[in-house]
Amino acid sequence: MIKVYYRGSSVFSRRAFSWFEKNNINVQKQQISKVTSGCLIKLLQHFDKRLTAILKHEGKSSSEVENTPKHETSFPQ
Repeated sequence: MIKVYYRGSSVFSRRAFSWFEKNNINVQKQQISKVTSGCLIKLLQHFDKRLTAILKHEGKSSSEVENTPKHETSFPQ
């Protein structure tokens, strides 16, 4: 099962959920505004890359993000 985090009921969310349904893919929907900090930390622990690799950077192109200095980030176990 795929867990999809979405923001509100935007046209993009509706299209994505429609596509999953059309392709018989089961998804668990989770509004991003209802995610707790504990759940987010648990989710981020599954990533083996640094935190900067998965964050959205407003106003930066992907090449600028790749050249941004990386900061080590650790999460509680």
